[in-house]
Amino acid sequence: MYCGPDRRAAVPEKPVPARQLAQSAAAGAVGATGIAAVAPDPPVAAAVAVAPLVIATVLLLCAWRVGGRSRPAHAALALALAGGVGPLTAWLSSGVAAPEATAPVTAVALAAGLLAAAPHARAARRAAAVRTDLRPGAALLGSSGLVLAAGAGAALLTGAGWSPWPAPDGLAAAPWPLLWPAALGATGGAALCGALASLRAALRAQQVRGLRAVAGQQRWAADLAEDRLRRHDARSALAAVRAASAVLTGEQPAVLPGATRRDLVVAVHEELHRVERLLADAAPPPTGTPGVVDLRSAADPVVTAWRARGLRVTGPQPGPPVLALGSEDAVRRVVANLLDNAQRHAPGAAVHLSVAVSTEPGGQSAVLTVTDDGPGVPAPLHTSLFTAGVTADPTSTGLGLASAQLLAEADGGSLRLLESDRGATFELRLPAGAATAPRPERTLAR
Repeated sequence: MYCGPDRRAAVPEKPVPARQLAQSAAAGAVGATGIAAVAPDPPVAAAVAVAPLVIATVLLLCAWRVGGRSRPAHAALALALAGGVGPLTAWLSSGVAAPEATAPVTAVALAAGLLAAAPHARAARRAAAVRTDLRPGAALLGSSGLVLAAGAGAALLTGAGWSPWPAPDGLAAAPWPLLWPAALGATGGAALCGALASLRAALRAQQVRGLRAVAGQQRWAADLAEDRLRRHDARSALAAVRAASAVLTGEQPAVLPGATRRDLVVAVHEELHRVERLLADAAPPPTGTPGVVDLRSAADPVVTAWRARGLRVTGPQPGPPVLALGSEDAVRRVVANLLDNAQRHAPGAAVHLSVAVSTEPGGQSAVLTVTDDGPGVPAPLHTSLFTAGVTADPTSTGLGLASAQLLAEADGGSLRLLESDRGATFELRLPAGAATAPRPERTLAR
């Protein structure tokens, strides 16, 4: 059980228009008065007059149970005591004699109802409070008993009597006995209108909170999946950087020409910058900033780093830029995942990377292809190859190809496995981009 402020996200509530409340009160008063005037059995008239108040009280309690806020529960108790039990007690006492004789009883009954309702009316003003430990039934029965006892005691002390049925001769035709049914009916009509609005608001707030919770869970799941993909790609890039660093520091013996060594240093710097962006606190969208990217220059540092890691990869061959619409970071992540997939599932195989421009009826596309001469992809995995967690290697997470496909699709492209006689061939296809100003080369501090 909880008792305290409402810390849930607020849902705006529309107040009930005053005109609608007035119309409901008038309809309740007319209906209760008409039934009381023509009903042959007075208890039936009393039951009909009180029925809207009872229904409104039940609806308010339902609103409390749905939303948890204490305001509808306290409003229900205040309504039942001040608008129902008090006037009903006064009606029971005033129907047996002239109003002058029962005026003290009526005043005591109404005052008792108001006094019993006052604490609940005051508590109902704290709309933000949440209380799930209320016992409205016990409170209503106890307070109603006190009001009835006060009215009965006043009736006994004044000798005015108690039960209004049967009414003395001459009083049935008097207009004043119809005032209590009219008052009860008016109160009940307005209360019923407000209770329906309160219940609708509680149900709507609960629905909105439920939808917000589902949306929050979906965002959390999407963020968690994206975080897993970023960490997977960062680990792959760091492994290539570690291998390249081992070559540069001499830990792994290799004879490197000066140009190759410089290319390897540039590749290490590019990969480290990419890892920084992947692991940044405020991570950018998966595709980074869309623009025009040269597939050849974007793939070069990744290929160089993986070559230092021991992968037998060639390409892309020197040539003119192959421009595509997309993000350079996204292209490098796709290439790194494809090379990681080749090294993991086709160890020792020769891998070739190529880029080209493809002309199709719908326009031009920039195409990057990664081919290896390994054992290929098992036939059962062809349909689910790009699903996260699907892999033929029990030691693999199965996230690389899923990440690569998401990155390609986010840039408006596609990644697919092509049919091949030997090994595996993956094709990254992006919309072709127009030529732009050349990108300034990264310079290294000497």
